[in-house]
Amino acid sequence: MGKVVTVFLVVLMAVSVAFAELELKGSPTELAEYLTDIPRYVVLSGQSEIKQQADKAIVKISVVTKTKSLEAALKQNQSVRAKVSGMLNQAGIQADRIAASKFSSTPKHGWFSKKASSYEVENLVKVTIKNEKEFQEVAKVVDTLKEVEYKGVEFKLSTKEEMKQRAILQACDDVTKKKKLYEEKFGIELMPVEVVEGIVDETDFEEDKRGRYMRVGSSRLGFQTADVIDTAPSAFGELVFRGFVTVEYVVEHP
Repeated sequence: MGKVVTVFLVVLMAVSVAFAELELKGSPTELAEYLTDIPRYVVLSGQSEIKQQADKAIVKISVVTKTKSLEAALKQNQSVRAKVSGMLNQAGIQADRIAASKFSSTPKHGWFSKKASSYEVENLVKVTIKNEKEFQEVAKVVDTLKEVEYKGVEFKLSTKEEMKQRAILQACDDVTKKKKLYEEKFGIELMPVEVVEGIVDETDFEEDKRGRYMRVGSSRLGFQTADVIDTAPSAFGELVFRGFVTVEYVVEHP
């Protein structure tokens, strides 16, 4: 039985080699005709940039207090936060725009004792501002109170999705212009077959972070449906939206 299988495999390999040799044979004219029928592809990329002023921003500040007693640290933290609210209220920033979000307490131990020698309490406060003047008022609080630390700012835009769509459409228009130029210049037709790649980033831009990119799945819709990049503002509250589109076309001769 083993010999039969061995003979069969040898015959199969010989047949495969024979077919491979047949595929490579032919006259130069025949090979040229064969190569002419192979589809040709063109990949075009487009991009756009839209700038828009943010509607508001969220400034993050941290209130950190440290004492030997946990209770005292908590009370001191609450007292400092009350001072923060009072200073911001006087500057015209209402209480409903000041919100404490994260809270943490950390015991500090000595070298030779299991009992904590002191406690550190931290409370993250988010302040919603509408303009640069209010940002300066928050900065004044940070500079005045030693227990307050600046943690960053996050800009918001109510028409963000609309700006994204505009950026995508403009990037698509950029690709379409290049497609038309290629068709007129070389006397060909380009038919979209696949979107090669796209990039997206985090939902909102944060001052202390870089944009993170990831690829999206391919599509055969004929145009890119990827998201856009939100980049660092070039001025206070100015967001820059950049759209990217990459489309693969098959070349057809009219």
